[in-house]
Amino acid sequence: FDNEEPRHVLFSAHGVPASYIAAGDPYQEQIQECVDAIGKTLPDDVTVHLSYQSRVGPIEWLRPYTDDKLVELGEEMGVKNLVVVPISFVSEHIETLEEMDMEYKEVAEEAGITNWKRCPALNTSPAFLSDMADLIAESLSGPTQSVSEACVANNVNLDVSGDATGSTSSGGSTGRRPEVDLNGIMGMKDVERINGQFAMVGVVGTVLWEALSGKGLLHMFGL
Repeated sequence: FDNEEPRHVLFSAHGVPASYIAAGDPYQEQIQECVDAIGKTLPDDVTVHLSYQSRVGPIEWLRPYTDDKLVELGEEMGVKNLVVVPISFVSEHIETLEEMDMEYKEVAEEAGITNWKRCPALNTSPAFLSDMADLIAESLSGPTQSVSEACVANNVNLDVSGDATGSTSSGGSTGRRPEVDLNGIMGMKDVERINGQFAMVGVVGTVLWEALSGKGLLHMFGL
């Protein structure tokens, strides 16, 4: 930035329903650890923030929401210089090119953030692809895991009769893998159904609009 205003970096991660985290999903913790690790490499005068985007449906998702965070940064904190980083997004797509570059940029400018920059996604970065290849090779050479074992390894709160090795609370061995009640975790099945219904309503509404008006959906917005 070519001014002396304080510099801020906002990491915007894809959100998930809050019930997933309450059920033991380590996603939020992993995102925070990643942001903290990257933040340590930045200059001391750079302030780091984290928010979550792309929520769907009427349920509670991880907060703070990115659009709310942008308003807070601009209107309440007076931030002028902001770099937005799409963390947990590995390639450019609608949530970076449209949601970030268009929608969130407009929100930021209206909130008074005059210098907006957005880091590109990793895409085909040689370092990223090399690291991914190494992780895949490492995984292929290691022991396989069942879904139950992978969930236990990631500290997901499961309805199980024992741990990943089949041991019981009394220390004995059941000799079998634990059962996982994935649909029963904090109403996740209901959450997915509600989100799916909202998405279907949107699709049906779009089809009806185009069929009745003879025009594309973007025409309704003057595009």
